[in-house]
Amino acid sequence: MLMALSCEGGELVAASVAEQKQYQCPACHAPVHLRRGRVRQPYFAHERLADCQTFSEGETSEHLLGKRQLSEWLQKQDHEVMLEQSLKVIHQRPDLLVNNQTAVEFQCSPIDLQRFSERVVGYREHDFHQIWLLGQPYWPKPRLSLSKVAKFIRWGGKTGAYLLFWHTQRRQLIVLHHLGKAALLPITYSQQSFDTWTSWMDWSQQQTQFQMHSVSRANLSHRQQAIALGLHHRQPNFMRWQALCYQAGTSLTILPQWVLGDVYEMPISINSPLDWRIPLYLWWWCHQNASSRQCQFAWTRIGLPRIQWLPNLQLADERMRQRMSIQLCKAFFSSEHVKQLSDYPTNRKVW
Repeated sequence: MLMALSCEGGELVAASVAEQKQYQCPACHAPVHLRRGRVRQPYFAHERLADCQTFSEGETSEHLLGKRQLSEWLQKQDHEVMLEQSLKVIHQRPDLLVNNQTAVEFQCSPIDLQRFSERVVGYREHDFHQIWLLGQPYWPKPRLSLSKVAKFIRWGGKTGAYLLFWHTQRRQLIVLHHLGKAALLPITYSQQSFDTWTSWMDWSQQQTQFQMHSVSRANLSHRQQAIALGLHHRQPNFMRWQALCYQAGTSLTILPQWVLGDVYEMPISINSPLDWRIPLYLWWWCHQNASSRQCQFAWTRIGLPRIQWLPNLQLADERMRQRMSIQLCKAFFSSEHVKQLSDYPTNRKVW
């Protein structure tokens, strides 16, 4: 931590200007020690970290440096910034509190879903805006890991799904925006760097509405190879999808590409889109004359229950999930897909 309570006067003291005296943790009031080194900047550390709930994650060099950089960066832009300010009403202490209304968290270490959810809900219930910035452990290496970053994805009308990073070496805000997901393929994204928060906000408002782009032929071929390999090695997901196809008289290897996903969509689920796309398609193929109402019913009975929403969507307003659900349903039962439906050869079995 970068701030601690002086045992003499009780005031908050920054590690960068602190002397070798006695200090307490602002959260749990346990003794902390001032540590200085040649490489890491000064910081306070608990004698026993397990005793403190607020600062129980430990802090890396990147986290300590990033908090100080962000504080200076935002102050230069005329924002009021408080480091590690205690919010007693919700028993939380964000890395930075900006303008008394925005909690900024610089996440450089793993955080479990329960603790993340508690923080998000705590800020939201007391009307604090929140910004989660990610450090190097979450950076694509070389691919973006959805399992790592799923909790931190945000959605914007013009930026699509996006992630915010703070680069300590470049002292820049980096945004990975227009994240796209297609089954069995790596996450796609675009990248932009910003020197000020205002420039990021202005840029985000100038972008065009999120547009889905097609999966390349090379990636379509790569996906077919992945399916063949998954079936060959009898991997559980592939065997489950194949069993559904077999019951309908077909095979996973010959499903139309639009069923597997021929465009990149905004990531909304932890699980594979094939978990809902395949059973929904098989129902539709066996009921080609289904009305619009019947298709909507099939979506609510077959498709929607199989979506495991990303954590932020589970915590979001129900109306947001409803909007995304409607968009997915319309895109799947589109007029273009209706035309392609009857062209698919198989030994159909009516469910």
